[in-house]
Amino acid sequence: MKKDSQQPRTISNIVRVTMQSKPSLPVLKPHEGLSGTFPSQEHDSCAVISILARNGVATHATIQQALSGLQMMEHRAGQIRNEGDGCGIQMDIPRNLWQRWLAREDRDPSLAMDPRFVVAHVYTSHGAESVIREKLRKDFEKSGFEVLALRKGQVLHHSSQTRESEPLFWQIGLLALPGRDPRSVSFWAKVAMEQEKEVHIGSLSPDVVVYKVKGTSYVLSDTFLDFQDPLLTSRVVLAHSRYSTNTLSVTERVQPFSVLGHNGEINTIDKLRRESAMLGIPPVKGGSDSQDLDRTIEGLMVQFGFSLMEAMEIVFPPITHIISSLEEAKRQMYFLYRRFLGPLAQGPAAIIARYGPEVVFSVDALGLRPMWLFETADQIIVSSERGVIRSAQMTSQPKPFAPGEKVGFVLDEGSLRTLSYPEIQDRLFDRFVERFHPEIPSYTPPPGSDRLSVSEFLGLSAQAAAYANRPVASLWNPFGFSTDDHDMIHFFAQTSVEPIGSLGFDGPLAILSKERQNIPDYFKESVAVVTNPAIDREREMEHFSPRIVLGPRSYFGETVRTPRGLDLSMPILAGGHLSEAPLDRKRYREMASRAGIQLLEDLPLFFPKEHIRTVSSTFS
Repeated sequence: MKKDSQQPRTISNIVRVTMQSKPSLPVLKPHEGLSGTFPSQEHDSCAVISILARNGVATHATIQQALSGLQMMEHRAGQIRNEGDGCGIQMDIPRNLWQRWLAREDRDPSLAMDPRFVVAHVYTSHGAESVIREKLRKDFEKSGFEVLALRKGQVLHHSSQTRESEPLFWQIGLLALPGRDPRSVSFWAKVAMEQEKEVHIGSLSPDVVVYKVKGTSYVLSDTFLDFQDPLLTSRVVLAHSRYSTNTLSVTERVQPFSVLGHNGEINTIDKLRRESAMLGIPPVKGGSDSQDLDRTIEGLMVQFGFSLMEAMEIVFPPITHIISSLEEAKRQMYFLYRRFLGPLAQGPAAIIARYGPEVVFSVDALGLRPMWLFETADQIIVSSERGVIRSAQMTSQPKPFAPGEKVGFVLDEGSLRTLSYPEIQDRLFDRFVERFHPEIPSYTPPPGSDRLSVSEFLGLSAQAAAYANRPVASLWNPFGFSTDDHDMIHFFAQTSVEPIGSLGFDGPLAILSKERQNIPDYFKESVAVVTNPAIDREREMEHFSPRIVLGPRSYFGETVRTPRGLDLSMPILAGGHLSEAPLDRKRYREMASRAGIQLLEDLPLFFPKEHIRTVSSTFS
């Protein structure tokens, strides 16, 4: 492979395709950054494992056992000829080790036990080490830290090739300036520093550190010499082996990240990024779905004061079918949280996450990615597979996570507290009530009135209203209905049956169709689904809902704003008749209420009239 001397050296060698003849298809060009990748083609099917000490005591054995568990799941990690897509492990800050390292720098070793003590694991491209050190020192000082120690991590390279291709690994001991929240300072420092293409923040936290490599779990175990030191201990360990189906192995994508690691994929990537940005949470530059999810969850905790359990439940809420079975107060809570962010992290995913003293494990609503919980005499183990420990060690039967289930743990001094999913929901509700001190806002519109005519509400002139007041059949065409559509709807209404169909569509694209198309037909959803199994019709009905929310976003900052809004079971408004309605207004409202919708005429009861705009199209 020929090197280009004019290109800057990055953390990983960028793959360059050189051919004597012109290729028949265009060759994708990796983006410039820490390492080459094709960011638009990334899906994962990985191995995850987490080990928690029941007594809350940190040990070296916990780390070694997690590494061994990853090695047992090597078949899930895309391992070919002893090369893999990347492995990582998250653990407690090794404060005993840092006491030793601080002493070597003539710093007070007791600072490693200070609540303001923060550790950064940073990966940089190769270059003059003195220049890199000075640059890192200035960046952290500018972000609100005092730099206590900046050391080059001890790593073992197995060849000169890996020495050149792997990034430089730096371990930096920091102290957040007085009066600054260490977690908030760490978050914003990471956001600022990762704008540089040749720097990757593996971890920056007052609680945990992350070690990661491009390679197999065996490479991970052998690379970092810290793993051989008995002073490297942890109460909780999260480990991850990456299996990337259609992209290159890159350091930036190796999990766990600051908060989580996951097996699966997030299909609603673009929507999640845009909605997070609207909340003031900056997305990861060129990030994958996993990185965006990690950033969103951490941003919710830093920006809005949510706990990890709250953030996970907001990003991965229960399905509508489950919410409808809850008591009214909890339904109201989920409604407001949905207006705040919405279920925007959709897709098959098994997630392991930790932030501060809280640990959460979660499975997607359809249960498309496996997760198992094991109990031994002194440990809780959560893993992608059952074979990570011997059955003789288990004190109970392995428990598979149910679809949509979450299990939480809280690290206390000398103990580990377990929270079932109902207990997590109760904890979430208690925090929710605290935010509203303790009255939960709700809005019930007053009894309907006939204050506004439809033409007045729509802002129609008398001429336009007269033109629109014509036989219903003449309105079919402008709204895209054909005679066949009318006959089909009439049949379903008479027989009270639903059409048999699927989520897919195998017809031509709207622009290529010879039949009349509606405007929505020209918009196609772009998702990252790879090979998820088909599901039955009954579960489709439970998990897929046409429910929508209308109205301004709720906001949960220092002040809580819960403006009026409208929750509809389907994106349909009844009413709106310019001529005589088929039912009197009272019966019409009752019918709409039973269907979970509202009348068009009643929208001003939920939204100020001055905030309603009518787009002139069909009746113009």
